[in-house]
Amino acid sequence: MLSTMPFTILFLLGGLLGGPFLHAQSGTAAPTLTVVVKQVPAQTALTDTLYLACNQNGWSPKHASYRLLYRPAQQGYVLQMPAKVEKLAFKFTRGSWQSVEVQANGQDITDRYLAQPKQDTTVYFTVAGWKDPSKTVPRPSTASASVQRPTAAFGLDGPLDPRNIWVYLPPDYDQVPNKRFAVLYMHDGQNLFDRATSYQNEWRVDETLDSLAKLGHTVPIVVGINSTGHRMEEMAIWANEYAEQPEGAAYIDLIVQQIKPWVDQHYRTLPQAQHTGIMGSSLGGLISFYGALRYPQTFGKVGVFSPSFWYHEQVFNWAAQQKPSTQTRFYMLAGEPEGGQIAANTRKMAALMEKRWGIGAAQLSVHIDPQGQHTESFWGQWFNHAVLWLYRP
Repeated sequence: MLSTMPFTILFLLGGLLGGPFLHAQSGTAAPTLTVVVKQVPAQTALTDTLYLACNQNGWSPKHASYRLLYRPAQQGYVLQMPAKVEKLAFKFTRGSWQSVEVQANGQDITDRYLAQPKQDTTVYFTVAGWKDPSKTVPRPSTASASVQRPTAAFGLDGPLDPRNIWVYLPPDYDQVPNKRFAVLYMHDGQNLFDRATSYQNEWRVDETLDSLAKLGHTVPIVVGINSTGHRMEEMAIWANEYAEQPEGAAYIDLIVQQIKPWVDQHYRTLPQAQHTGIMGSSLGGLISFYGALRYPQTFGKVGVFSPSFWYHEQVFNWAAQQKPSTQTRFYMLAGEPEGGQIAANTRKMAALMEKRWGIGAAQLSVHIDPQGQHTESFWGQWFNHAVLWLYRP
């Protein structure tokens, strides 16, 4: 076993955090990045397998190509990988998010970052602790009284893993019994309403909409759809190195053919496309964009937050061939510091939409936050702005 020491990064690339990004030369192979974890917690057995989960592999906690091998000669766990993105965001895991690295005191850590090197480079790290579910203190629920958790399960008889949903009801839902409401379908339901179930932070969707309602705004019903352990496949549209069997089309079909009909049957909704939205972040932003174009007769409002357009480079050529409804509204958000060229790709897609589709400010709103990070907190900060723009009269 390797010894334990406080969390430190023993060596970082020059000009890392906040510095200029370095790019591989166009047309040349990406430089090789050698990652070495020199020290790990004392309870780490030599039989344990370490992985690097990052924005370059779809944040897979157990990607075979990102496995670190223990090398006695180097006294650490070693991974050699191509540095393909301008800013690598990552964490170390032991094969799952339930065993991701944490601080020595057990608290969550923020993402690590590395700028893309100009040449082959080796960097060294220390892992201070591993998450241990048996020692994790449950976090108190922060979901408001407006949030319901129906017992109905969806996807029981199809190719996808079954899942449950969350339902947020506006404050006046019970006060005005004959009123019908617009609906917003959102991905990763575990991260929307409740700190107790979220990965790190929650969007605070319920608190935000309750506040908007108090200010006199009409707010929609929000349906949060839980993600599963196959999130990468479920939000993949085309096969790639991260998802050999993409299930994105089946996932969107599940929403349109099972979840939406159930919601329309059990709640007082306005079921038409002009009242129905779809929204998500990261891969959820990608699949929301795809789903709205695949089902323009279902979704008329689209929230595309920090979209992982890098996941499928062919999405740009595909989008150029689409023709959305002239009534569909798109709200796009990205943070300038986010890795994976998220901000650049968001600008690229917005320019394509304006040029090829001919849409303008009435249908497209794009925001690039100079300080926005790839976190639920960032997305939650902009959620009220997106909802007010998408659901404006």
